[in-house]
Amino acid sequence: LQSLAEKGCQLVELDNVDGYDNDSGFPVTKADQIAFDRSLARAAREAGLSPGLKNATGLIRALASDFDWALNEECVTYRECSAYRPFVKARKAVFVLEYGEVPLSKVCSVAKRNGLSAQIAHLSLDGVSRHC
Repeated sequence: LQSLAEKGCQLVELDNVDGYDNDSGFPVTKADQIAFDRSLARAAREAGLSPGLKNATGLIRALASDFDWALNEECVTYRECSAYRPFVKARKAVFVLEYGEVPLSKVCSVAKRNGLSAQIAHLSLDGVSRHC
């Protein structure tokens, strides 16, 4: 994390932080995961970075106060955008990225209703995107 800050980064997106909810081969409990994710957020701040929670909707209620912002991939598609209410209520940014052929009007409508910032991009992340 320190090397990111030294390179001028200001934010860090912490991804794959829901191992307890996947078959990792390790006996990770939800409580273990929450404690680990909190330690990641603390380490990011200690390095001078703003920590962002990526996906992990099952942990939002427990972790919203520990992270500065959130990023979700396809919460419109998977109908999970409302899970980000704790971030929105705390006036923290939530960024949504949808992929593929989802209608922009639908993405923007759901994003607006939930207080989120959204865009649609190609899965290849080739720089082409449509914003609300």
